[in-house]
Amino acid sequence: MIVRHGDLVFTPLKEIPQTLKDVLHKNNFLLAEGEYTGHKHVITVENPDNMKIYTDTSDPERHFILQLKSVATVTHKEHKPIE
Repeated sequence: MIVRHGDLVFTPLKEIPQTLKDVLHKNNFLLAEGEYTGHKHVITVENPDNMKIYTDTSDPERHFILQLKSVATVTHKEHKPIE
């Protein structure tokens, strides 16, 4: 299932890349910031242990890979939150 939230697109992965690097976070993380408005797409979980975030070091666009063990919420000022 593909999910869209404004400019962001979330897609499931069929296989996990071998060139991942952990990204540190607390219980929320800034996924993207608007170039013109400065509005932020932020993902949040109740317990930080329920979300792992990675970047693929071989990916020039620096996409994030999210591994979620619980429901997460993505928020942005101009869009409805999604889970």
